[in-house]
Formats: sequence, C-alpha cells, structure tokens
Amino acid sequence: MPAWSDRQLANLRKHYYNLETRDLVDLLGHTERAITTKARLLGLSKKRRPNVDKTVYHAILTHKHRHWHSLAARFNLPLKYFRSIASRLRTQ
Repeated sequence: MPAWSDRQLANLRKHYYNLETRDLVDLLGHTERAITTKARLLGLSKKRRPNVDKTVYHAILTHKHRHWHSLAARFNLPLKYFRSIASRLRTQ
C-alpha cells in the first residue's frame, strides 16, 4: 500500500466534502476503501460540511442559478455539487 503524500492529504481534506469517493480515486491514486479509512482517521465526514453549505443552500433555494458559477469558483466546488443539492431538495 503506497504512503500518503502531503499533497494527497491536502487534496483529501479539501475535496472530501465536495466530491464522491469514486471521483477521489482518480485524483488521489488510492482505492475507495483507503480514502474512506484515511478520511475517518482524519476526522472527515461527508455529513459534516464546511460553512459553505449555508451560502450554497441559500443560492439554490432562492433560484439564483446565475450565482452558482461564482460560488463554485469562490469555494472551489464542482457545479455538480450544486446540481446534486438542488435535486435532493426537490425530492424532499
């Protein structure tokens, strides 16, 4: 099993909340299981997202689609993150 570099750990901390684990496999070069295990050891959780969620949810709930691109750039989030939240909110 390859060791985790500082860059890989930084990317894991930065993107674990935003990306699916299967997408992180390509980015980090580790298996899904290794990524999940390392995230748990670092105290990361998909359920606990940074404060960015409040801003993102507000933009989605107020239907301000034109702001999604600027927010995605500001918080370094993929646009599919917004679409995913929007579809979850529609089904609730």
